[in-house]
Amino acid sequence: MRRIELLDGVRQIQDAFEASTMIESFGEILNPKGKDPATVLVPMVLKALNAYSLHAQHFSGTAKQLTRLFGLDDLEDPARWSKLVMGLTTNAPEYRSYIQTLQSRSLIVKHYLPKIASLFEKNAADRVKSLEKRYGANQVVTVVVIEEDDLFSSPERLTKVLQSVDKLYGVCAELEGVGEERLSVVTCDSGEDKSFEFVGAAPAIERLKRVVLDLWDRVIFHRTEQPAQRIDIVSKELPILEEIQEAAKNKKYGREQAELMRRGVIDAAVKFMESGAIIPEIENETQYDPRDLMKPTPKLLVSSPAPAASDPGEDPGSIMGDGDRAELLKILRKSRGDEEDLPETTAEAVEEEAPKKPKKKATTKSKAASTNGEASEPETEAASEEVEEKPKPEAASEENSDVPEEQEEALVAEADDETT
Repeated sequence: MRRIELLDGVRQIQDAFEASTMIESFGEILNPKGKDPATVLVPMVLKALNAYSLHAQHFSGTAKQLTRLFGLDDLEDPARWSKLVMGLTTNAPEYRSYIQTLQSRSLIVKHYLPKIASLFEKNAADRVKSLEKRYGANQVVTVVVIEEDDLFSSPERLTKVLQSVDKLYGVCAELEGVGEERLSVVTCDSGEDKSFEFVGAAPAIERLKRVVLDLWDRVIFHRTEQPAQRIDIVSKELPILEEIQEAAKNKKYGREQAELMRRGVIDAAVKFMESGAIIPEIENETQYDPRDLMKPTPKLLVSSPAPAASDPGEDPGSIMGDGDRAELLKILRKSRGDEEDLPETTAEAVEEEAPKKPKKKATTKSKAASTNGEASEPETEAASEEVEEKPKPEAASEENSDVPEEQEEALVAEADDETT
């Protein structure tokens, strides 16, 4: 929710408590001081509940969210009022506890919620109110950019909103004879939606609002059309176009200037509808939901970015670091008696190495070559370097060898042939 919506919701709840004297009624119920429940307290409580529920019927969506959040929506439901009445006529602990809970929640909302909301007030509502006091309410227009779940506005969309409002204002200011008064963006806000507050000359701002409301009326009339067709039809049916044409006939504007103004209005109306923008006055004067009929075109929306992909080398399911994997791999290799250099230590390497059987052919060849003493000098040096890097008793190799004697003799003969 936007900050202004939050502040308005808090004020609505405050007004409901003040007008209904609901909190004072809770105090009377819990401390009757000899008052007769049937003749005094019950009528008083029902009157307070009725007054509160009448105010609650006009709560905004934000105000309703706040009452649900604080567990006060029972006060709006006549079906729950019987608990309060039972608390008056009986001394049952469960009813008294229920009333105490409602009282404490109401006191928190009344005394602390406004203080929390005031943290936002100086940056939002107060500024708009001060602008209205300074320039007059008719000089401020709020434009709301409707947002959708899991979709974001592209820069092009916001650009179109600002350009369309500026163009419409320029034509309205020209028609009202205040063309020298420029439009200013004075406040921006965001939440579920985005909003911009503009200040300009009062006559031009009033006419701008009428143009947007005329646009909305025709959107409703052509609501069965496809969005693209509806935008094209509505943009060419606005009453302001007839006003421009009439002014041109009366020689107020030349034909060229009037045509530029007419095209500017059509272009601005198209951009305004394509971008999915509205003004709050639309929501106050219609039974149709502008979020359905004024949706932005898909090309102006951007889907939420995908989460960053994890490093393929990482194993999110493992609790071992690279050092732990290296140590584990060394232990596995030592237990098998391998003499090869360790590969890169990854989790996949550990899993691949675990089921492997030790390699004996290279060791046997080395042994055969050393037995016959016929190995060439380079081979002998390579073998000695290998032994120096990882010394290992030959007896241990023979003990761990799984090669049968007949195969070993064949391998020795093969090694003799190779060295020859």
